[in-house]
Amino acid sequence: MEIFSQLVAFIKHEWLLVTWRDAVEITVFSYLAHRILRWLGQDQQKNLVAAFYGYFAITVLAFYAQLSGLAIVLFACAPAVAMIFILTHQQTLQKNFITLKTVAPKRDAADQWLEEVIQASLRGVNKNKTVICIIERTGGLSPFLTARCVFNAPVTRELLTLLMNSSADAEETLTIWVNQMGLLVAVNPVWHAEYDEIWVSKEIKMLHKWKQDALFITQKSDALVTVLSPDTRLFDVLVDGKSFDNVSAGYAFSLIKQICFGKTDSKGSLHASISRKTSQQQPRT
Repeated sequence: MEIFSQLVAFIKHEWLLVTWRDAVEITVFSYLAHRILRWLGQDQQKNLVAAFYGYFAITVLAFYAQLSGLAIVLFACAPAVAMIFILTHQQTLQKNFITLKTVAPKRDAADQWLEEVIQASLRGVNKNKTVICIIERTGGLSPFLTARCVFNAPVTRELLTLLMNSSADAEETLTIWVNQMGLLVAVNPVWHAEYDEIWVSKEIKMLHKWKQDALFITQKSDALVTVLSPDTRLFDVLVDGKSFDNVSAGYAFSLIKQICFGKTDSKGSLHASISRKTSQQQPRT
């Protein structure tokens, strides 16, 4: 009880020294701290909120305990710690800060280039080639992919056929990078998926290297990756760090269309109902 009484007396003494200017400053800084904590709380992979509270608590305790050396070091290192928080924040940094915005395409033109990509994948299997298609949406993929040559050419049947015929016969995989405007950005780009393998699950490590990279990139951006399995002749669609495995060409078309353009396909040859199909085929991460 004596400790509690001393704490109450200390709070009363400190409160008497607070002026209206101090109250305004406290309100402003409290609001800023609240916004920062909400931003840090969006990171689902790292508990940055607890780290923020811990650093703040240690700094306050060092100040009131008159540990001048420790308090000075903590105050001086605060900007560097703030920068570390920003760099380790995965969601907002990758999806909001590193974005090269692109204009949404016309929905009428979306069907044509998307159909050409699906058909190119089917033709590639007949030629013993696996076609990996990376679809860039609103977020730029420059931090994750490097291209030796940038085309920015409209995706057409003739162009995709030329790419498959011009690639070496020894190359079993053809990777095409397109955007949702229907433009071919690059061919066979170099993947730059930098992640710590310590945190990768055993199931992910058993996948092909390109699929590991694709899961990482789709988790860090809003891109999609599709590939047609030569064994099953079914598609794998990777989006948001998840993989829709072994889906038909029609469902892959409708799924990509739903994600990119917010509508489903109504053609009789394609599966129009995304929600019904999704309930039957759960994604595997």
